[in-house]
Amino acid sequence: MGHREARERLAILLTLAGLTSFYLLTASKMINWYDVHYFEEWFYVSMSYGIFSVYSLCEKVHYPPLAVLYYVSYRYLLHVLHLDVKLWEFIFFLKIPIIASYLATLILLLQRFEWPTVQWVALSIPAGMVIWGYQFDTMIALAMTLSAMVLLERRPAAAGTLLALASSFKYVPATLAVPMSILLRVHRGKGHVVRFLTAFAGVIAALWLPFFLSDPRAFMEQVFLFHMRRLPQDLTPFYVPILLSRWHVSRWSFLLGKLSGIVMTVGFAALFWWMWRRRGELVRTLIDRAGSRFALWGTCALLGAWFALTTKVGNPYYLTWIFVWLFPFVGWCIPSWRFGLLNLLPFVYTFNMLPAPVLDREVFVPEDVRWYPALQLILFPQRELEKAHWMRETSPHLFQVWYDHMHITGAIVVISYVAVVAWVFADLVRWARNPAEPRERPHDWPLHPLLVAFALPAFAFAVYLAFF
Repeated sequence: MGHREARERLAILLTLAGLTSFYLLTASKMINWYDVHYFEEWFYVSMSYGIFSVYSLCEKVHYPPLAVLYYVSYRYLLHVLHLDVKLWEFIFFLKIPIIASYLATLILLLQRFEWPTVQWVALSIPAGMVIWGYQFDTMIALAMTLSAMVLLERRPAAAGTLLALASSFKYVPATLAVPMSILLRVHRGKGHVVRFLTAFAGVIAALWLPFFLSDPRAFMEQVFLFHMRRLPQDLTPFYVPILLSRWHVSRWSFLLGKLSGIVMTVGFAALFWWMWRRRGELVRTLIDRAGSRFALWGTCALLGAWFALTTKVGNPYYLTWIFVWLFPFVGWCIPSWRFGLLNLLPFVYTFNMLPAPVLDREVFVPEDVRWYPALQLILFPQRELEKAHWMRETSPHLFQVWYDHMHITGAIVVISYVAVVAWVFADLVRWARNPAEPRERPHDWPLHPLLVAFALPAFAFAVYLAFF
């Protein structure tokens, strides 16, 4: 083993060990109670009325059925084991599968890609935000990664099953069925496509139909119609006008969401046509010049970047599984500084809301079109609440001015993010039009200094909240 290989292996071991320790130590220091208190309602309704009553009786179940099945079953396990008696102990154990899913994703990616590119998804700030806040996106990332890997191993039924599982947490991953089907059609033949789509549709039907049939109207309202009608929010260009108006909502605000749906749909249709025309000419060219692995990752990255650019719900959590497709292109197709900004800006956007909990003031939640006290949305232990009090007492004027202009600073961050995502999408389009040979080792650093520099603020802030 040469010096470079030994140094790299040491970097991998230290990174994985450090991430494991870091997340285990910080996971229980906060939780996104806005989401989790709805998840808790799923559990209690399921215990009283049965799991198929969730969509009918719960206030919010804006997720496909696997999110409900997973949370209720795992929550029941914690209850049986009496691990839900103490709040912060319960939060710690609640997050264990979320942490394990992300670490498993990294290990799987290391089996397919070189460390110089995998490191860019290893220090994913959006993944950290998922773990600190609590959501299902690391599980989606794991299922998508497994789906892609078994697809390349000529196991189409397993690939379809895994993609259906990812799509049954949040349904956007279902769009990847198109490039996966085209790659199978070009590279393996119609039989593989049929097995892939049959498994995908079969698992979707098995998971979704029982909930749909129990109350079709409630299911459609919760899972689909709500998302069609909701306001834009977070990291999306369609949220900028609402921010600049200081969250003044009118009927025109809802039209922005409809505009997002039109733009996204037209873009997806154009990308699907580009991939499919002339019997998959784009995918065939990518396979010939870059290999089937990069053909798959590249087409999925195009769809992920377009979704990130045009969605009306720019949740930072989504980048956890979008990064799964983007990372192999960093350093040779996507410049390192650009991807570093894409990693950092979701944290900056969230950090911009700091004055609200520090001052114990309200924040606007577009999903509900109402204002909430910030400290009701995220649960902190008493020690972290004391830090907020200390910051308020130390710099009251700074935080008041910041709070008064939070909509302006938020709009600046969103515009910056949109510009970076648009640039990344353009990078991928240029590569797909004229594929260059992939470079999995664009550098020989054990950890890229720009990656460390861009990731450090978010991880340092988490350490401050957890330990100081």
